Amino acid sequence: MDVAREMTRYLIFSLAALSVVAGWYFWPHEFGEPWLQINFRPDEVAPSPSIFHGPPLKVIQFNVDHGGESRRASVLSWLLQQNADVVGFCEANKWQHNLSGIAASAGYEHAEIFPTEHGYPLAVFSKTPIEVVGRHEIHFERGVLHVQILGIHFFIAHLNAHNSTAREEETKYLGTLVRRVTLPVVVMGDMNTLSPLDDKELQSMVTENQPLLQALSSLHCYRAMQRKFLQGPEFNKRFNYKPMMNLLEAGLVDASSARMTTEPTNIPCDQASYCDCPHLRLDYMLISTQLAAMDLPPTAHVVIDDQTKILSDHFPIELKIFLFGRQ
Repeated sequence: MDVAREMTRYLIFSLAALSVVAGWYFWPHEFGEPWLQINFRPDEVAPSPSIFHGPPLKVIQFNVDHGGESRRASVLSWLLQQNADVVGFCEANKWQHNLSGIAASAGYEHAEIFPTEHGYPLAVFSKTPIEVVGRHEIHFERGVLHVQILGIHFFIAHLNAHNSTAREEETKYLGTLVRRVTLPVVVMGDMNTLSPLDDKELQSMVTENQPLLQALSSLHCYRAMQRKFLQGPEFNKRFNYKPMMNLLEAGLVDASSARMTTEPTNIPCDQASYCDCPHLRLDYMLISTQLAAMDLPPTAHVVIDDQTKILSDHFPIELKIFLFGRQ
């Protein structure tokens, strides 16, 4: 009997001790060192909540239409309100003569410009230092400015505005530049090209009481747009998606969740004489797979409001990148 009683007492004590240990192990703890918390090891220190939930890197791309002309002060005032971290510009015409002053008016200490021979400079403003990696003009009608900011490579591109076949060659070379970079990449700008991702919308679009493709193929007032967007023989034209396909095949991803058109605004387009301006998406934010694969992937959208309708003939695009470690 005494042996049985002792065995029972030992069993009860063992079960009680085991329940205490198990309760401590599975109960959520708030220790100062993260690897003391349940499910963490010393080599797997979790980032602090502030790192996960810090402010995103805000990027804006804007074709400001011949430097903004008489609207330049309004463009800079709008940018000051947006308080983006990085802004890329197409058609920063004549800004090279007072770049630091123009950048300061928009709230930026750092700025770089590429005054291309074609006369449509590319520029970038940043809250943090800019490293210029390259200025590319030989293979482009208008040019590409390549910079690095906060470990991200930005390509600000303004592609051929007149001929889709020439634009195919430009995007082949731009794809080659992108492939050489191992760090995260953002390619942004006025690409002057249509995307295969928009094919459904383009096929159903109507202008001048005709399907868009038919109107661009047949109406004289769209001759310039025909060369700009179509390919194929005279009586079998089709949208030329090859320029954009070259970039997507280079490993880039379209960051726009809602693919909204970027022109025209309230300022008419300049390549449709005596015809309606079709609503097209020509400006893009493209990101590398490193960024697209993040837990919180970057998202882009076209900024359309009462202000942006009158700032330029293109709407700006905004991209948000959630960088871990950004405070």
